[in-house]
Amino acid sequence: MTEICFDEALAQARELDAFQRENGRLKGPLHGVPISLKDQFNVEGFDSTLGYVGRSFKPANSDCVMVQALKSLGAIIIAKTNLSQSILVGDVDRHGSILLY
Repeated sequence: MTEICFDEALAQARELDAFQRENGRLKGPLHGVPISLKDQFNVEGFDSTLGYVGRSFKPANSDCVMVQALKSLGAIIIAKTNLSQSILVGDVDRHGSILLY
């Protein structure tokens, strides 16, 4: 994990509980589902490094569109997880060719 969002996750869970009490229904199909995201997605207040040290300590000013959508469906963001630098993974196929994906 590159970022731990537990305090924010608990706050989101409390908001979802209040929403359900007030409205008598779930916010969406992901209501209360804990989700971790790769470190390429902006979550407000947390770094999105893409595996680069130079992008550390520069928290996002806002949630990216995908995070906004997940939250609107009731998902709870609990953490961000690491990824390879620039989201590129090097591999070699059976013929020795280098693959990037």
